[in-house]
Amino acid sequence: MQRAELKRKVALGPAQILDVLADEDTWRADGASVEILSCRADGLRLTATMPLARDQLPAAAQSFVGADARVVQHMSSEPVSETDDEATVDIEAEVPGVAIDVHVEISLVRDAEDCTDLHALIEIASSLPFVGHAIESGARPHIAAMISTRFDHLPTL
Repeated sequence: MQRAELKRKVALGPAQILDVLADEDTWRADGASVEILSCRADGLRLTATMPLARDQLPAAAQSFVGADARVVQHMSSEPVSETDDEATVDIEAEVPGVAIDVHVEISLVRDAEDCTDLHALIEIASSLPFVGHAIESGARPHIAAMISTRFDHLPTL
């Protein structure tokens, strides 16, 4: 299993961050299709599918996917109100055809300056014997970059 961490200080509260993460136009601007099952107030539930260029995949994984390679992300959170100071977002992601599981836990904690500390813990695991570690290692920077790109839509300090 490979792990990565991302941290940011964001000039929004937890509720507003979830609203940005659930914005359909933002996902579409990144080339994704998105299905929003419920919004922040009811507990965020969405599925986003993004195309992947083969060169975005580690060499060990490229042979497992076709020309229609994509990443499917299932994002969820508990209900969050405008006044909540904390929230947690879970992302389960997969690349169909590649034996890799990705779990991301994002904690959002409002600080005294009314900003939010965003901390993402990324875990990448492959069940393939012998080559699984190579796939995990190769996928780690790509997955971290995809999560970071999503965070780039948030105003940072």
